[in-house]
Amino acid sequence: MEWASTIQFVCPPFANLHGERASNAFLLSRGNSMPIRVHVSQLSDEELLAKLGVKRRAKPRELERPHQVALIKWVRTVKDAHPVLKLLYAVPNGGDRNLRVARKLKAEGVLAGVADLCLPAARRGYHGLYLEMKSEEGVATKEQKEFLCGVSVEGYCAVTVQGVDEARETLEWYIGITDHEPPSVIKTNLICQSHTAGKQRERRKKKK
Repeated sequence: MEWASTIQFVCPPFANLHGERASNAFLLSRGNSMPIRVHVSQLSDEELLAKLGVKRRAKPRELERPHQVALIKWVRTVKDAHPVLKLLYAVPNGGDRNLRVARKLKAEGVLAGVADLCLPAARRGYHGLYLEMKSEEGVATKEQKEFLCGVSVEGYCAVTVQGVDEARETLEWYIGITDHEPPSVIKTNLICQSHTAGKQRERRKKKK
């Protein structure tokens, strides 16, 4: 393969980026060694974006994951004192999947919108607890709201929590460590009540 002479990108964010045939190749410098000529096909998407100075926006699940991991770490430190937490499990329903895998999972019964965590223990008049994990700025999708409101109608405590602190507060309240009902529980209940009322109005209109 023939390469054109090395050129200098002069417009930000390319001022310090050397490349050959900008659309086809880059020169990568590592320490004091000679630059290595690399074709774009050899770069991962992350490396290519980094070379172009483009910052990829994090997906919602990537922002939520650290909060869920932190919550599970806390659960594992207190589960001996509160054995019911040993029943808490995660639902691996999110993440990137190719079309073939997605079709297989759907055929097996994977359902969009299912909450991230479930505690199958009856407490405070509920059959069990479902937690939908979000980052501090995250919001539930339409499918997630549908699921949470659906299980709420069936007698489960369904809560959208923003961040590890809200999730921990909800778990502590649900299993009886604390008695103060968290705002996240009240907020989700109000959302589900409004959602259910809206569905009922739609059904009444269709009957007329």
